[in-house]
Amino acid sequence: MENNETPQKPTAEDLQEETSEIADSARDSLNQIDKDFNDKLDSIGGRVKSARQKADKFKPESNNASGMTPTEARGIGVGLTVAYSIIGTPLFMYGVGMLIDSAVGTPATATLKWSSGLLMIGALIGVSFAIYTTQKLNK
Repeated sequence: MENNETPQKPTAEDLQEETSEIADSARDSLNQIDKDFNDKLDSIGGRVKSARQKADKFKPESNNASGMTPTEARGIGVGLTVAYSIIGTPLFMYGVGMLIDSAVGTPATATLKWSSGLLMIGALIGVSFAIYTTQKLNK
């Protein structure tokens, strides 16, 4: 048996129906791809948000007008304390010595005066306090 029938050419309606099926299939595939893409994008967005929150925990806070962190402000405070103790304490003690010298009536030509003795004691106290303060900061 031979099949001598020639294949029929598809009609315009058949072609349109087949094209419509292909287009619907392509739309379904694109919708699935779009949904997958949005799911992955949301997942990445959540991970970025989580990472930012973790990073913000380690970000130093600035609580003052200068914008310094508390650690920086503490360091500057300790530095100024050390500077004032080294410079201020001997000057204060020298002033007290000058007042004692003038009250007691120590002559200006005297070799031993209260002002020079208290200046040296003030220098020792100032340096000792500076050393104590920096050691306390390093602990």
